[in-house]
Amino acid sequence: MRYRDIILCFLTVALSSCLKDEIGLAIPETRTVTLTVNADNRTSTKAENLANETIINTLQVLVFRSNGVLDAYAAGSNSSLSLSCTTGPRDIFAVVNAPSLSSVKTKYELISKFTYLTDNSLTNLVMVGNVSSTISGVSVITIPIIRIVARLAILKITNALEAPNFQSKVFTINKIYVINVASDNNYGILGDDPVAGRTWYNKMAYVYSSANPLLYDVVSGGTIAYGGSYETPHYFYVYPNTHATDSQSATWSSRYTRLVVEASLDGTTYYYPVSIPIIQSNKTYTISELTITVPGSLSPDIPVSKQFVTGSLTIADRTTGATQTITI
Repeated sequence: MRYRDIILCFLTVALSSCLKDEIGLAIPETRTVTLTVNADNRTSTKAENLANETIINTLQVLVFRSNGVLDAYAAGSNSSLSLSCTTGPRDIFAVVNAPSLSSVKTKYELISKFTYLTDNSLTNLVMVGNVSSTISGVSVITIPIIRIVARLAILKITNALEAPNFQSKVFTINKIYVINVASDNNYGILGDDPVAGRTWYNKMAYVYSSANPLLYDVVSGGTIAYGGSYETPHYFYVYPNTHATDSQSATWSSRYTRLVVEASLDGTTYYYPVSIPIIQSNKTYTISELTITVPGSLSPDIPVSKQFVTGSLTIADRTTGATQTITI
């Protein structure tokens, strides 16, 4: 073959390859295109949610090839972000309000990486989502995101003390807080890592920590006359606790997370812990009303007998709206 023929053959093959690119028949993995990712927090904007729970302060996008190797990374301060990536099958992750993930190099490293409760604040809740898509050209992709935290809430506390000698005594709600709280979880998309909870906040009792704003509230005006109610809502944010068994042992072991109402009755401090089994990401656990009929426990980690304290605990999945009601 003459030299001119070789050149013509090369140009013909190259032109054929380019045409295939344009009509989508063959797309080389090395082709670089612009990908725009929108973080969609519609699962975080239902009417029952609070304004602080939907804030997007930062967005990081990580694009992984089919072998799990990082293809592209970008970070910004809006809910939308554009970056350059190559074409082909891709796993695309959006991570919101998290510390920098710029050192992550593989998908496995990301989903197994630990996030900590203190990465969150009342106006900066960590969220994550991902989609799989084959990128063939300039693309715009929307990724639904969910919070890794769950929200605990108590809406109403009623003084229904049954013993006549207590009904005239001063009953005051002083503090409300959460104990036995897992401090870490991974970025796995469900946020329910079975090995999470390597360390804990408020083991068996409240202790001030850097996570305090998420786990603790002082009550103002919490004195409740007999037959009356305290109706100021209180909200808390915790990481998943998927331990299936409980314990009240004085020696620490993993156990249920508890929302604790700390009160004084005639000058004596009592505790009203509400145990919440199997806490999962992006769900709300709401005590619509806690009705108190007797003096409480002497320990924040030992629940009062069910026959004496009643309430309704509603569990709502923010993504589907499904609810389950438990009476305690």
